[in-house]
Amino acid sequence: MEKKKSFSEMRKYRRHRTNGSALVAFFTPTHEFLSLGQILDISLGGLAIRYIALDEQTKGSTHLEIFGAVDSNVHIGKLPCKVMYDIELTSESSGMLKVRRCGVKFGDLSKGQVAEIKSFIEIFGLPEDKLGIMSPTQARQVASAS
Repeated sequence: MEKKKSFSEMRKYRRHRTNGSALVAFFTPTHEFLSLGQILDISLGGLAIRYIALDEQTKGSTHLEIFGAVDSNVHIGKLPCKVMYDIELTSESSGMLKVRRCGVKFGDLSKGQVAEIKSFIEIFGLPEDKLGIMSPTQARQVASAS
């Protein structure tokens, strides 16, 4: 008989899925642009993105900037971060273009940055009744990457 692994949520903050209209840009310590991706979910502790790359392009990033547009433009700049994982989503990749998922943990944030992220979540986060259900493949990919 096969034993099922129990999965317990270890995140400190609740994740909020987004409506797909917000982006994040990664930068090196010398402020060189690395990559741009779509925010999938976000919390006060970090975020997950989906992006297209030729290879892993978030490596070496030390801060990120968040962009979005609704009634007005939203920009949260220079958030310290650490890339926790960066994996290829093979089911979505094709040829040389690789679709990747990246999980990021925020570094030490100022009170102002925390307030900006809270406001961002209020604007771009989806209400729980609009989240939908992940396919089994998506759930496995997320669980194995976390």
